[in-house]
Amino acid sequence: MVEQDGISPSQIALEITEGVMLRDVEKSLQWLTAVNGIGFRVYLDDFGTGYSSLSYPKMFPVNTLKADKSFVQDMQEGNNEHTLVGAIIAMGHSLGLDIVAEGVELKSHVTALQHMGSQYVQGYYYSRPLPAEEFSAAVARVTALLAESSH
Repeated sequence: MVEQDGISPSQIALEITEGVMLRDVEKSLQWLTAVNGIGFRVYLDDFGTGYSSLSYPKMFPVNTLKADKSFVQDMQEGNNEHTLVGAIIAMGHSLGLDIVAEGVELKSHVTALQHMGSQYVQGYYYSRPLPAEEFSAAVARVTALLAESSH
């Protein structure tokens, strides 16, 4: 159906939380293997919360870890959250996974995450959810913020 609409599955990311994934490990593994085999990208959401195990990113076919916003929002140089986010990023990279840091609300978050090697960030620093008619203006604002962050 996706390809029928002219969209490649590789252009779509499906997210699964650790909690949902672990309710039925065998069923989750089958589903993840199937959607990954079709070409969808799979993100492991809320990584680092709940039932976290360092083996999950290796055991399940996921492409990306999403560092939970509860760590990112409270992150300050030298505190536990900063250390945990850095560890999630380092572990993800060592497993060949991309990283998305959720809950980015401050420029200091962006700067710290860039230094730690997070490829992607997500959060209100760039934009809150908005109606479709405001999308073009948001793209211009985010483009300006990205240009500013790259300096």
